[in-house]
Amino acid sequence: MVPYTLLTLKFTDSGVKLIRLESRVISKGRQNKSLERTSDKLTKAARQLNVDLTNLSLHNANAMAYVDLEKCQLRKLTRCLKSIRKQKVTITVRISKLKAMKISQVGIR
Repeated sequence: MVPYTLLTLKFTDSGVKLIRLESRVISKGRQNKSLERTSDKLTKAARQLNVDLTNLSLHNANAMAYVDLEKCQLRKLTRCLKSIRKQKVTITVRISKLKAMKISQVGIR
């Protein structure tokens, strides 16, 4: 079982809004179990993401993509924000609790 946290963010004209913050556990059978508790660290990470992601955009809004934020450090995602903001784009940020709350992947839906 691997615990992780999902932050669901939505691009709007005014910036990025936090839609959902939830903790889950992935078992070997790929069954996601939602946990009821969220800690202060998760809330702080969500606020930090809300600030950082306001200047970001996505290269391909229609495809599913995963970006390692630890390697690129939020640098290469800055050009297609105008076209994406017109669409309904939701970004799911997966934070692994085993990596001391560092952002591991961003899923683009």
